[in-house]
Amino acid sequence: MICAEHFLAKNNFSSFTTDEKDKELDKWRIDLEKRDDESLIRRFFRITNIENNEERKDGIESIMDSEYGLGIDKWLKQNYRE
Repeated sequence: MICAEHFLAKNNFSSFTTDEKDKELDKWRIDLEKRDDESLIRRFFRITNIENNEERKDGIESIMDSEYGLGIDKWLKQNYRE
């Protein structure tokens, strides 16, 4: 999330989020982590340690296609504009 926000800022996107929206996102992320059998953080670090680029790519795509990835993508699109 931090990387995505940094990337957007570096590419002339502005944030239209509020503290309240940030809090809602944090609550959603915490609730999702509680329901997830395998922590997204553990999955991410396991993927980054894979030496085979295809396996790494497939793993990252699986995270981005998950409820978490799709939710973050939607939130970023709603809260950042060029």
